[in-house]
Amino acid sequence: MDPLDTSFETERLLVRSCQVADAEALAGLMTPSISACLATWPAPLTVVQA
Repeated sequence: MDPLDTSFETERLLVRSCQVADAEALAGLMTPSISACLATWPAPLTVVQA
């Protein structure tokens, strides 16, 4: 089983690994307060970094 290709879904939630298509949205959501909870994600996060 490839952990990067694993996902699960319920009626109201989809959990999956980040994908290249998510880069712009992730960059827009990354704030210093969110980044503080994620050990390796800098803020601000650029699309290229994502």
